[in-house]
Amino acid sequence: EVGYLDSTGAFNASSTPSRQNRVAVRFAVENIGTKTSKEFTFSSVLPTYPAYTYFSPSQPALGPGDRIEYTIGFDSFELDNTGDFVANVDPTGSQNEKDKVNNIVRYAITIVK
Repeated sequence: EVGYLDSTGAFNASSTPSRQNRVAVRFAVENIGTKTSKEFTFSSVLPTYPAYTYFSPSQPALGPGDRIEYTIGFDSFELDNTGDFVANVDPTGSQNEKDKVNNIVRYAITIVK
């Protein structure tokens, strides 16, 4: 979900974040399989100007059904007020899994001035 970080760093969901706030995205990674994953990493392409890709440090293994939420805030935004946020879990393909289709999510964000 998209929103902004307030002055305390708390995430506030908003379908119309503003340049006056620190725009943020909150997303979840969930193990929908039947085995515990290995430790993993993720990358996030941020809709910033200039463009920036965040690379996470190693994240803890997830057991079947386990879920973890991440919030990423950023200070600048695309010049045209619309941009795509892309999260890629296991960008190096190191996890042994049958289906990798759900490892990438793309979300269009539009901000108000």
